[in-house]
Amino acid sequence: MNDKDDTVIRIMLIDDERNVLSALSRLLRQDWGDRALIETHSNPVHAIEQAKTRYYDAIMSDYRMPEMDGIALLTRIRELQPTTARIILSASTDFDVLMVAINEVGISRFLPKPWDDDEVIKAVRNAVQVTHKTRDLARLNGELDDDAETAIRSRAELKRLEKLEPGITQVRWGPNGEVLLDEE
Repeated sequence: MNDKDDTVIRIMLIDDERNVLSALSRLLRQDWGDRALIETHSNPVHAIEQAKTRYYDAIMSDYRMPEMDGIALLTRIRELQPTTARIILSASTDFDVLMVAINEVGISRFLPKPWDDDEVIKAVRNAVQVTHKTRDLARLNGELDDDAETAIRSRAELKRLEKLEPGITQVRWGPNGEVLLDEE
């Protein structure tokens, strides 16, 4: 991704520790600024539900969580979003876990806890690039429905604009198609 690109990207972070989610969000916001919509989930099941409704450019998950481990979570998300790059963040250094994550889940990166800030930033930037290239290739091959992704991105952009300027996306229409203005 080009640093001058102002495309909004969507990143999902999943970890059962809220302080980890806050730290990662803060780090990624410092790097991406307003270009990133960062969504956090402490519950993997909720993360899967969100992945059913919108595309993400990168997804980073903890490995060890009470409800579901990161491999099971990312396997399910891979079924929903095969073109989205996936990252595992874990304190576990189990070689077997790493091999499953790479071979079966197709993660783009395995990051250790505690993490190095620069490595996290680099991993997410690379994941976003991989996702965009994979999606471009899938579109060229006719394997990706561009309309669904465009609609999701449009809704995300409207939400971002509404957050910056409340009311900017709300338009009242008259019976003949004219825009009605408030009398204020």
